Amino acid sequence: MLVISGPPIAKGRPRFAGKHVYTPQKTKDYEKRIASEALAMGVCKINEPVFLTIRAFFPLSIAAAKRGDSHHTKRPDLDNIIKIVCDSLNGIAWKDDCQIVGVLAEKSYSDFPRLEIEWSASDDN
Repeated sequence: MLVISGPPIAKGRPRFAGKHVYTPQKTKDYEKRIASEALAMGVCKINEPVFLTIRAFFPLSIAAAKRGDSHHTKRPDLDNIIKIVCDSLNGIAWKDDCQIVGVLAEKSYSDFPRLEIEWSASDDN
């Protein structure tokens, strides 16, 4: 399992400057962080269909704690967290994210904000 400490960051929308489109720096930096931590783990690239599990843990706010919330229902959107993980690990954990055939993802609160990522070859091979 790959664990990225700190509050998870979602994939930012492309930005436009005249005729040029660019990725926000915050997105680039987080993608690089995920990729470098995966490389430091010595991951092996999967060439088969991939099943992906993502657990995003956000800091517990006082208001959420008072309400007894366990699931994070605020921004960032879960689909953008999935997207940043998929793009970050392209060419590292899998050849291309088109290989991902299943995703289990959730957002929750925690006293230890982090992003947990697990992947494996799909069982249907």
